[in-house]
Amino acid sequence: MRSRFYLRLPVEDRPGVLADVAHILARHQISISSVIQHEPIDEAATTVPLIIMTHHGPTGVFQQAVAEIQRLPAVLAPSVYYSVAD
Repeated sequence: MRSRFYLRLPVEDRPGVLADVAHILARHQISISSVIQHEPIDEAATTVPLIIMTHHGPTGVFQQAVAEIQRLPAVLAPSVYYSVAD
């Protein structure tokens, strides 16, 4: 089944994290539609949510990519993702 996906990751707020996530998605041929990453609310906070919307892609391939993304050291908790109906 093909779908668009919403993906939210709690990540370390440091340079290169978005690039690491995008690289994994690219290797799995998953195209990014949009990205949102706000600054931390508290200056002492080291974690921010990284939110990604994808273009259409195969569900199984997306799940494989998410499993790999979860293993990145900068991803600090389990991700949340949903299939998005058009």
